[in-house]
Order: sequence, then structure tokens, then C-alpha cells
Amino acid sequence: MAQLSTILSSILRDMVMAQHQANMYAVSLEDVYHKNGRLEKFSLPSIALGEMELNIRYGVLDDSGDTGQKEINYPMLKDLTKEICDQTATILTDTLSVELVRLSSDVSAGDNPFMELTRQPKMKRKFSAFLSRKFMKRLQHVFTQLIGAEGNIRIEEIQKVVASVVASEIIGHEALDTLFDTPDGEIARTGLGDTLQAAVDSVLPVLLAHKNVMRKRLFPSMDVTVNASELAKLPEESIHTLHIRINPKELNLYLNETEE
Repeated sequence: MAQLSTILSSILRDMVMAQHQANMYAVSLEDVYHKNGRLEKFSLPSIALGEMELNIRYGVLDDSGDTGQKEINYPMLKDLTKEICDQTATILTDTLSVELVRLSSDVSAGDNPFMELTRQPKMKRKFSAFLSRKFMKRLQHVFTQLIGAEGNIRIEEIQKVVASVVASEIIGHEALDTLFDTPDGEIARTGLGDTLQAAVDSVLPVLLAHKNVMRKRLFPSMDVTVNASELAKLPEESIHTLHIRINPKELNLYLNETEE
């Protein structure tokens, strides 16, 4: 006795595993082909699962139950991720503006483009939106690691993403080199990075407090059998045939979006 979803998922899972094992075996042949001079010019043999059709006869044993199933609330996850990116970008931009004023009082800022953040609110808003898009882009690459087993958002994964964007788009940006062109410049650069990270660390726990992106839904369920001997004992009206067509494809876990 099993549920129809369990039977179907086991078939699909086995197909994915079969493709994975075929790929891994093809890669393992690379050294063999390189070691044999007569084979190194040949392409590695590979195989890809193609479209297939299956007919599954199953008998319904019981259709009176409901199954509770946890699933990710994707609309909530999308809204929460957007809020995290926007709020984090805002706090970073505000903190950066304050720190730039302090740093520029020690050295000549000149025409440093970052100083426009302290003078023009419109530029400040644009830079905040730019950071938010950068955060979103990188979070899309690691979104499968963001969600904990109980549906919580892992703060440490967001911190890693924010730190990488701050390092590349702010701390390591060549436009700030003039501000750090002093004997203690590298100390000041490190201090700015620590200040920005501290600002982020202070706001993330507040944003994520009591947030959970898992929801439980109840679905009607049927206990079925595909065993031939059990099917023979069931009345004809309890036996059905499921015709499915499977077309394996590569799965993109995130959508590419324009960064700018």
C-alpha cells in the first residue's frame, strides 16, 4: 500500500539519479581518454534521458484520508527577500553616507563620486536601489541554502551575500582609493567595512524575527496499490490507468535578471 504521489516521485527521482550516474561515469572516463593517445581526440561518450511515456495501473484501496504537507510559501519568500534586500541596502547607504562625511574631514575628498551620496538624495536612492538589486541577484544563486529545515531564514547566508557585495561594490571600489590614500588608509578601509557589517548585523535579526516561510496544507489522499496480485482482487471500478509523459529538462533554479 502506498500513495500515488510516492510512486510517481520515486520514478522521477530514479530518473534523475540515473542521469546523474551517467554524467558522473562520463566524467570519470576523462583521465582514461587522456592517458591513451589514440583516444584523447575523441569526445567523451555521454547520454541524456529523452522523452518517455508510462502507463501505470493502480487500484484505489482507500480515499478517505487527508495528508498534511509542508511547502515553501514562495509568495511570502519573494516578498520577504525583497524587503530584506531593500532594508539592508537602505541601512548600508545611510551608514556609508555618515562614514564618508567623517572620512572626508580627514583627507581631501575632491571629486570622489561616492561623496555625491552625502549631497544628493536622488543619488542616494539610486545607489540604495543598485545595492538592493545586487543583493537579490546573489541571493537567487544561493536561495536553496537560505531556508532552514523549520522554514526559518538563515541569517548567516544573508550576511555572506551582503559581505561579498559590500567588499566588491563599496570597500574594494577604486573610487574610494583617494579616501584611503593615507598612512593609515588600510586601517580606515577595514574600519569602514566593520562599521557597515555591524549596521547590517543589527538590522537582520529584527527583519527576520519570527519569520517562517513554510506553510502546511491539507490534500486529499488515496492509498493505492500497483501490485498485480492485489489488483486482481479489486473490483474493476477501483482500478485506473495513469498515462504520463515525461520530458526531462535542465532546471534553472533562478531567473537571470538585469543587474543594473
